[in-house]
Formats: sequence, C-alpha cells, structure tokens
Amino acid sequence: MMGILLAIMSPLADGKCNEYTDLDAVQSETAHEQIIFFIHQNKDYVWLCHTVPTEGSPTWDDLIIRSPAFPNGLNLHASAQLGQWPSDQPEAKPSGPKSELWWNVEGWWATISHANYNEFRGEGREFQISKEHFGRGDWFVEAHIGGAGENGEPMIHNMAFKAQ
Repeated sequence: MMGILLAIMSPLADGKCNEYTDLDAVQSETAHEQIIFFIHQNKDYVWLCHTVPTEGSPTWDDLIIRSPAFPNGLNLHASAQLGQWPSDQPEAKPSGPKSELWWNVEGWWATISHANYNEFRGEGREFQISKEHFGRGDWFVEAHIGGAGENGEPMIHNMAFKAQ
C-alpha cells in the first residue's frame, strides 16, 4: 500500500502533465494559450512539467535555472538528447548531435523528444530536479521552448519559486 501512496504523492517523469492537477501544493502558470507550467515539489525534488501546443513542433527546451548552487545559471537542455552547461558559458554547449557532452547531466532528468516528433507527440515535457544538487531557496527559471513562439521562434517564460 505504501508504494501506491507514494506514486500518488509524486509525479512520474513521463511527460504527462495531467497528474499534477491531482497533487496537493502544485503551482501552475499559464505561459501561452496552450502551454501551462506545473511545478510540484517534495522534500527532495522539484518536478516541472509543461503542456505542449497542438500545433507546431516544440522539440526542445532550455531551462536556465538560477538557484543557490548555480547563481549564474545552469542551462538544462532537453530535446532528443539531454545536456547541461553553465548559462554564462555558451561555448560549453555541445557542438553537434554526436558531441560527447550530451548525456553528461547531474542532479536532474527530463523526458526527451522522439526522432519523429509528430508520430510520438507527448502531452508535455517534464523535468525532475534535485534540490540537493541545485540548493534549497529561491529558484529563478527562464524556460525557452523551441518552436512554440510566433513564427516558430522559441517561447520564453520566466518563473520564480522557493525550493524548500
């Protein structure tokens, strides 16, 4: 019974945002008419999930998180691959799809895009982020969602919350 109870209390990082509406203490923000961000946290993790628009191809996310452990920001990238680099060091970004810097992530995980995005279109993109790694306190998140803005441009949405 305890395993079932825990599954209800914390989301599964599967790209499905609908489970957030059933969780207590969820913060939500509407960024766009079809993009809603949901934030849930427990004592160890922050989950961030956003819906994706029905039109367009938002196939990548860059979350720039400024937190107590990363005051200058760490860019968390999710597309068909996951990667991270200091936001003030764009030269640290992987140089191409075969770069050895991909999959070098620490303290977080996210759902990825499939190669044929429209065939495997998910409900959303979901991140699970460790409070131990990023630090407890004030977090500022600048979310860039590729292809979700006007004319295929990235949509940018800023959020702030306390990771307790």
